[in-house]
Amino acid sequence: MLRRICLTAALSAGALLAAPVQPTALSSHADLLISSAHAADFTGKIKNIRIKKRRSGSGFKISVNTEGSSSSSVASAKVTLRDATTGETLDTLSMTTPKRGALELGGYTELIEPEVVKIELLAPQVSEDGSTTKEATPTTLAVALTATELGGLFGEATNDDGWKVRLRVTPEGELKSTLRNTNPRWLGDGVAAATLHTSAGSSTLGLGDVRQRLTAGTDVDLEKIGLITTETTLFDAEGKEIDRSTSTSNMTASVNIPTFASVAVRETKAGDAKLATWTASQGEEAALSVKLTDAETGEAVISEVDKTPVATQRSYYVGGLEFDGGESPENFIYLALIDLLDDNGDPFGEQMEVELTIPSAVENGVGTDYVRFGDGLGALSVLVDDEGYHLHLVLNGSDTRSVSAANIIFEEPYEGPAPLAIEKQVEFVAQFDKWVQKGSGDLPDTYTVATTLTTAEGQVLGTVETDGSGTGKAAGNGCGTRKASSRPGNLHIALL
Repeated sequence: MLRRICLTAALSAGALLAAPVQPTALSSHADLLISSAHAADFTGKIKNIRIKKRRSGSGFKISVNTEGSSSSSVASAKVTLRDATTGETLDTLSMTTPKRGALELGGYTELIEPEVVKIELLAPQVSEDGSTTKEATPTTLAVALTATELGGLFGEATNDDGWKVRLRVTPEGELKSTLRNTNPRWLGDGVAAATLHTSAGSSTLGLGDVRQRLTAGTDVDLEKIGLITTETTLFDAEGKEIDRSTSTSNMTASVNIPTFASVAVRETKAGDAKLATWTASQGEEAALSVKLTDAETGEAVISEVDKTPVATQRSYYVGGLEFDGGESPENFIYLALIDLLDDNGDPFGEQMEVELTIPSAVENGVGTDYVRFGDGLGALSVLVDDEGYHLHLVLNGSDTRSVSAANIIFEEPYEGPAPLAIEKQVEFVAQFDKWVQKGSGDLPDTYTVATTLTTAEGQVLGTVETDGSGTGKAAGNGCGTRKASSRPGNLHIALL
């Protein structure tokens, strides 16, 4: 039966096709981002687990992104890394300090034309240490919505009170929005209400789930081991286990093979089951086998082998962006020209330009808001962390496979200190492909998911097997959520 879906939510791991979110420099193998399916109790859940090679030195950084009903839902996490072949425990990591909060907002509206809309918040003032005032005060963000390559509208904005919002309107009128604060120590609490004002009228945005991150490092050479099993457990403040997931991925960097970036179970507006998977590769062809089964009846709701992704995104990166000493480039605007290069290193197509604002250096790195160019062709951002400044370029669409690199040229005059290198070349680091399969019936109340990635010749590269169920959690506008127990988080890919 056709049903009207009320939104709870958020940018997915793949947010770059419509509008990129903060990425990190990728190692020669793709970063791992696995979204697990969850149990029905919604005190706190694993949103995804990410394994990233450190930019300098040896070892890896493991991030567990969580979602819960409040900023205190998740208190700690434990991650056990095992050799998937032998079962040997490689390392056990304890994570006890959640950080970097984000709040999901949601609603439903008729599709609106590209325009400037306003989001009115009752939100606290966030102090330097991340604490908030007890009483929420009114604040407004003006968001310019523009048409996206995949249909629908997208916009993002930051206001003087430090609030940042990314807003997406699907072609069906579903609103997907994530609210953050420029202070990375804000954990996602204190927002009392949100209202969207458009030319067609006003609508209340429900306050959805709070997202956070826990991190830890390991000195184990996971690339040398190769096939890694990651067991992740979340705990509440009393030490009670509230969620668990297990995933396996090939971390070998000596060969460039496709691997998983995220897996998510959704429910369509019509109520049908939908499975969305992102894979990461160096551009090689691959195939995806998926099976979603009703846990009670054993009936296969989705069972399919797919050889054609529905969307493609390519990621390019360079580090070591330096500026003249004596003056910080932070918050200055630089005009950057972009030349796309073919396999011979020759520029082709039109030269494009963007205005980049250099961000402030903060703990764990941060990027400027991505600046889009070429009518949705791509987006560019500056990243900054304790190792300096970096450039990250994203291109959308399968026709960008011919782009091997790009030159980023800083055009004079400069508002701030001059770059030491006027021209930097961003190199290709990874390709992300999106695969979508839909069932012809309702998403079951409980289900199992098995997703297998193979080479084009059929060699198995990785699997994800999880159990899931609907959350049953009501949005702030009184509408029940869709039965989406697995959603990918913000890496460097696209909106579902």
